Amino acid sequence: ASGYRIEELLIEADEETLRRTDNAQLSTFALEAVIWNELAKSGILEGKVVGTAGHSLGEYSAIAASGVVSFKALIPVVVARATSMAKAASKRPGTMAAIMASLQDASEVIAACGSDEVWMANLNARTQSVISGTEAGISAATQEAKSRGFKALKFPVGGAFHTPLMEGAKPELVAALETVSWSLPAFPVVTNVGADVVVSEWDWTSTLAEQLVSPVRWFETTEKLVDKLGADLVVEVGPGNVLTSLAKRAHPDTQRFTISAPEDISRLTEHVI
Repeated sequence: ASGYRIEELLIEADEETLRRTDNAQLSTFALEAVIWNELAKSGILEGKVVGTAGHSLGEYSAIAASGVVSFKALIPVVVARATSMAKAASKRPGTMAAIMASLQDASEVIAACGSDEVWMANLNARTQSVISGTEAGISAATQEAKSRGFKALKFPVGGAFHTPLMEGAKPELVAALETVSWSLPAFPVVTNVGADVVVSEWDWTSTLAEQLVSPVRWFETTEKLVDKLGADLVVEVGPGNVLTSLAKRAHPDTQRFTISAPEDISRLTEHVI
């Protein structure tokens, strides 16, 4: 369905290969699909899911997990998203960096850095943001942040994601999204762009297209999952544990669990029974 050798990406590919935007997005989505499929077969979460959400690309998996659309139907959409973002990045190169500061302080850093090509990209926590923009803009912003006593760290990424520099990726992604048939969610999905709790029909094409050029409002998303939907256990599905760490910081009293390997699924049982 993708035109890629998924097995090779998941098992054999080296770090340099996986850093490519197209490979990174497809392999991440494929792994999340595999894990969610195994979770569904296990029945561990049957009747216990109060909502789903995904960070950036993860939003596609969250939508599929809710039953709005199948993972298989989203494979060509994810490929289109990755390739169109890579093309946009090659035309308007950029990068990203994390700033350990309040959202207000991070906004002030951007305003004072002297570049108009830096934007807030990920509002991950009330004390941690990711900024995105041109190489020159990010360098200026990180220097400004450090001059104010804030820790700032550049990411090894290939583009200024979630900013207006990704505008060129929209047409190809929209064309792919318009081929998809959307259903009603089996349980709520919290969106990236507006932190909206979706429980009925929704314009997913517009939402996912806008996500390309807008910040991911992640800390608001997790607040909706915990405070509005009542989640008492947050399960991170996919590679790494970044979202689990963010959840620990924002909601220390909420249980957290990461699934990235087969044995994790059986270990999850003790958290949900």
